[in-house]
Amino acid sequence: MACADCTGHGVPGAFMTVIASNLLNQTVIDNKIYDPATILYEVDKLLNMTLKQDKERLGVQDGMDITLIRIDKHKNELIVTSAKRPVFFVSDNKLQEFKGSKTSIGGMREGEKKFEEFILRYKEDDMLYMFTDGFHDQFGGEKGKKYSTKRLKEKLFAIHKDSISEQKEKLEKEILKWKGDLEQVDDICIAGIRF
Repeated sequence: MACADCTGHGVPGAFMTVIASNLLNQTVIDNKIYDPATILYEVDKLLNMTLKQDKERLGVQDGMDITLIRIDKHKNELIVTSAKRPVFFVSDNKLQEFKGSKTSIGGMREGEKKFEEFILRYKEDDMLYMFTDGFHDQFGGEKGKKYSTKRLKEKLFAIHKDSISEQKEKLEKEILKWKGDLEQVDDICIAGIRF
């Protein structure tokens, strides 16, 4: 499962999304690569070649931030890797944050990119959250500031025991209340998985 955020808005963002989706499919389905960190490394390499991104040329420097997980239901195990996106995992009423790598997929290459993997054991009722930056970067509140990752972490932990549909409803109310009359600045995606 993947949760990705491509650069650009409107038509450029849509093109980037189509290219990234095709490269993910090519890597997993056609090339039969199933290791999450290797998938990200391969997609990064293919995106650089597709968009002719290198230091010698001033081509398109677009890319994407992505969280990618592989679930092994027989071992109750998750393998998580991420390019610039944190992941929240709630188990035994404790929230763990996994930061992921500090590099995006695509863009200028500065040496070799590494995508770290985290292996998590899950139990029934544990929650995993993947998300783009749209929610926590939304301006609002009394002072017109960003919502913040810290505030999102606290909100998700506060509602993690609720049903998925209740969580969705509470998050929608929260962001509407936060932004008030301000415009939404980015697309928003939060994917929650209950095991």
